[in-house]
Amino acid sequence: KTQEDLALGERVSLADARERAQFGIEVPTIEGLEDPDVYQGRLGQVSFLYGSEEDPRLLITQIIGTGALEKLLSQETTVERVRVGPAEGAWLEGGEHVLFFPSTGPESQRLVGNTLLLQREDGVTVRIEADISKREAVRIFRSMR
Repeated sequence: KTQEDLALGERVSLADARERAQFGIEVPTIEGLEDPDVYQGRLGQVSFLYGSEEDPRLLITQIIGTGALEKLLSQETTVERVRVGPAEGAWLEGGEHVLFFPSTGPESQRLVGNTLLLQREDGVTVRIEADISKREAVRIFRSMR
């Protein structure tokens, strides 16, 4: 999928995204993830895209105030409740899935891969999506500052 297919919004600098955002944007501190392409989408969501627009390999999205979420899953998708420190959420692995946020509507799976979805204490929902293990996704989340 290309960046246009991902519908991430306007490409901006990290500084501009931080200035515009209504929440604290956190960035992974793991080597190789220091310099993402940054996008600001509708309703203030901020997305980090790693890889190229033609071949995205990791997508991290942060959005505030999404409220409770519902999941629409295929039979091939497994869901596991996850807690990482004070953050709570879910690990979605396997088949296609759609996430529904009451404030933004449905958001389909964007990349071929699994998804870690966690809500931080400050109310920001972080979505890490890639063809990676739960352990690696948690490692990326823990590194975010």
